[in-house]
Amino acid sequence: MTPRNKHPMRRSLDTTALRRMAGARSYARGEEYYAQGRVRSLAGHDGTITAKVRCRYE
Repeated sequence: MTPRNKHPMRRSLDTTALRRMAGARSYARGEEYYAQGRVRSLAGHDGTITAKVRCRYE
């Protein structure tokens, strides 16, 4: 996984806006998943960002 500060999508993300759109709780959960190495892919399309996240039970 690419380090967070070097991920290609980082340039296009406004973390303040993302936190506001996702809500503080969901944003924090996403940050936790990323820190745990569970985020497997990120994709952006038509203003939507999606991620594949590995279940912690796998």
